[in-house]
Amino acid sequence: MFKIIDRYITVELIKPFIMVIFAFIVVMISIRLGDDVDKIIKNGIPYQVVIKNILSKVPDYIVKALPIAYLVATLLTTSRFSRDHETTALRSSGVKFKRLMFPIILVSIFVSFGSFLLNEKIVPITNKYSQKAMDDFERSQKQGLSTTNVYFRGPDNRFFHIQKADRDLKNMENLIIVSADKNKDREIVVAKSGNWKNNIWNVKDGVIQYYLKDSDFVFKEEKFDQKTIDVKANLDDVILEQKNPDELSAERLKEIIDSKKSAGFQSIDLEVEYYMHYARACATFFSATISAPVGFIFARLGSYIGVALSIILIFIYYVAEAIGKILGINALVDPYIAAWSSNIVFAFNGLILLWLVDRK
Repeated sequence: MFKIIDRYITVELIKPFIMVIFAFIVVMISIRLGDDVDKIIKNGIPYQVVIKNILSKVPDYIVKALPIAYLVATLLTTSRFSRDHETTALRSSGVKFKRLMFPIILVSIFVSFGSFLLNEKIVPITNKYSQKAMDDFERSQKQGLSTTNVYFRGPDNRFFHIQKADRDLKNMENLIIVSADKNKDREIVVAKSGNWKNNIWNVKDGVIQYYLKDSDFVFKEEKFDQKTIDVKANLDDVILEQKNPDELSAERLKEIIDSKKSAGFQSIDLEVEYYMHYARACATFFSATISAPVGFIFARLGSYIGVALSIILIFIYYVAEAIGKILGINALVDPYIAAWSSNIVFAFNGLILLWLVDRK
């Protein structure tokens, strides 16, 4: 049952939590404004498009702010309790630190759940809205939405390069397809133009060079007016994945991962990003497991210890996340472990600190 002490701790926790979220959003908008003003001047982007972009990014900023804000709020609250001897009074009444942790952990669970829903349901929609505003501007300037220098690796060691792809008309210009497995007969397809529909490419005005196995010389060459190729990958998905995989929902990432695996693609980087969607949502919970006992332990060192410890813990979290992501992308650890590395570090050390502080 939620008691008076739980309500008191929750209220004291929520106040700095909300303030830090607002501060984080202001900082992110300020940083974004610097880049956008440069775009307005250099590229002539209308200020209305810039405003739409900034406003549509607010939900994404909130998601990124939640674990940081909760960590800072928890440290400030627990530090104040200890500094004002409120924890001493509660301890003398028989209340253990574990009991004081209850409302902090409970609120962190609700915040983590809200973060996941916001990141999966709202952020993808607002990101699409932001991208649509930029795409519409690009269409108005170039009479079409195009992407240049698209490069990716396909099944059977085939490599694809497209100089220009029109995502509206599904047209391509100057494309190359290379079969690179030297243990088999190879071929290089070069075409001036083409179009695509799902996994099927219809390329035109090109030439095919054939190479025998273990040979670097052209064995045969033939021209063609038109040729149909099954690429086994949707170019729209490839372009979307390369542009902003971190802005896709976990559900959409899973669809792309399954599609790539069925076609023989490697998708380790996307798997890491997929698991990170869940790990980042739970970051608020794991930040609470370490920030609360740290706040109780170091509160007497000074009034600003909460802020100093917040900076240190945030630094540790992002360093652990970055290292885990690099190890995961390079297949040195499992993608799941890579994504959850920073949470694992916080949880392990948090449980040790909680055990130590509860014994005092």
